[in-house]
Amino acid sequence: MRIIPVIDLQGGEVVRAVRGERDRYRPIVSALCRSADPLVVARRLCEHCATDVLYVADLNALRGGAPQHEVLAALLADD
Repeated sequence: MRIIPVIDLQGGEVVRAVRGERDRYRPIVSALCRSADPLVVARRLCEHCATDVLYVADLNALRGGAPQHEVLAALLADD
């Protein structure tokens, strides 16, 4: 079995999804890491899951807003 971790991006931060109610999404609070910074969360989550694959949902773009190009580029460039 392959597990692919997921992060939801909204407003430049990783947020916690709440039953699809996007207006209620807030920056993630997790024991895994103490940050909502996408690079910090992505690194820690991939390390924890022993993977280099990450699914990123750009909620701004999915809601018709501007894609978060800078954040996505930084995630892609991070090794």
